[in-house]
Amino acid sequence: VFEVVYRYDTKCVPKNMLHNKVGYIQNASINKTCTINLKIPNAMKRPIFIYYQLDRFYQNHRRYATSFNIAQLSDPKEEANADIKDCKPEAYAAKGIPVVPCGLVAWSLFNDTYSFARRPRRAGGIGGVEALRVIKSGISWRSERERLFGKH
Repeated sequence: VFEVVYRYDTKCVPKNMLHNKVGYIQNASINKTCTINLKIPNAMKRPIFIYYQLDRFYQNHRRYATSFNIAQLSDPKEEANADIKDCKPEAYAAKGIPVVPCGLVAWSLFNDTYSFARRPRRAGGIGGVEALRVIKSGISWRSERERLFGKH
C-alpha cells in the first residue's frame, strides 16, 4: 500500500486571485477547470482507491449539523411545504424569499470532479493516454441514501 498526496488548493487559483480565493470561487465568469498531472512512482493493481481530504470543514459543528430540512433533502417536491425554521443561517435570501433547499448542509456540497487516465509504459516513452473508469456507486452510507437524502 502506498499513498500519493497532492494539495491543489492554490495550484489551480490564478496568481492574481491568490489574495482573494473567495472572490475567485464566486466569480462565475472565470473558468475553474484545472488539469493536474501526477506521476505515480509504483505500478498499481486494481482496485485503486481515491479519496480527498478537506481541512477546516467543520461538519460536526452544532450550527452546521442542525441546519437542514430533512423533508427537502429527501424529496424535492416538499420544498413548498417545508418548515424552514431549522435552516438558519441559510433559511431566507434577500427580501425574505425562502432558500430551497435550505440550510448549511444543502449548501456545502463539495463539487470538485475528477477523471483519471494513465499513460501506458511503452518502448521509447511514446504512447497514448488511456482513460480509467471510475466507479461512483456504493460510496455513501446506505442509511443516508435510503432515509436522509432519499432516492434523489
